[in-house]
Amino acid sequence: MKIKVLTDSVSDLTPQDVAKYQIGLIPLTVNFGNESYLDKDELTIEQFYHKLAESKVNPTTSQPSPGSFITAFEDALAENDLVIYIGVSEKLSGTFSGAQFAANQVQNDRLILFDSGNVTFAQGMIVLALCRKLPDIKSRKELIGYLNYLRQQLRSYYIVDTLEYLIRGGRVNWAQGTLGNLLGIKPIITIRDGDLKVVGKARSFHRAMVHVIKLMKKDVPSMKLGGIGLFHAVAPDRLERFRKLLVKQFTIGPVYHAYVGSVIGTHAGPGAIAIAFFKDCNI
Repeated sequence: MKIKVLTDSVSDLTPQDVAKYQIGLIPLTVNFGNESYLDKDELTIEQFYHKLAESKVNPTTSQPSPGSFITAFEDALAENDLVIYIGVSEKLSGTFSGAQFAANQVQNDRLILFDSGNVTFAQGMIVLALCRKLPDIKSRKELIGYLNYLRQQLRSYYIVDTLEYLIRGGRVNWAQGTLGNLLGIKPIITIRDGDLKVVGKARSFHRAMVHVIKLMKKDVPSMKLGGIGLFHAVAPDRLERFRKLLVKQFTIGPVYHAYVGSVIGTHAGPGAIAIAFFKDCNI
């Protein structure tokens, strides 16, 4: 059975992984005022963060048009037995609803839509785990069952360096955010039931990293991790310090590196780092 995997650019997959697994990537649009760019295609990660720092206008993102989804779905269906679209959490973006609308126009039972319940490279980790498993999947039921298992097993944590961009985007009250910045507060965020949730705060970035490791120990008492995703918002040195802390505490499999892209980067801002991993170390 020939299966095609599609996802959106929110997944922040690297070009190398997209090419390796021949993943169909459907881009969102990033808007800075009157300027619009196709995510990843017309605006690189480095360009995005440069514009984010320089712009007085808070960027927004727009979901792909119904026509973009329909074209991607129909092209994939023409050459494959089954097509699976793994989308960004419906609670965090209208993108998945747009995909559902397009799928209703296509009306083909060989097309499956799956809400990853996640965002950025945490979503990407689900995509990659499925791609690695595809040679062993023999039926639609197996495919959906494995995706549900991946979503249930995935955990992710994000450390934000500054509250400035959360304030600008309306995610944090101005007074609370300004006070938090003055106190050097670093929020720790996770994804629960498809939505963002603050699970901790620390007065320095190092303390925030230590707190994330404590949370991870509760998730994985065995202290044994399979492959992990480490991703950052133009903060590679900070991410490397976090990796060194991790390897002192956990047995770790392959490490997959990526960037925090424009959709979450709009709110997190530069300097943020994140980790995604599966509780089942055999994934």
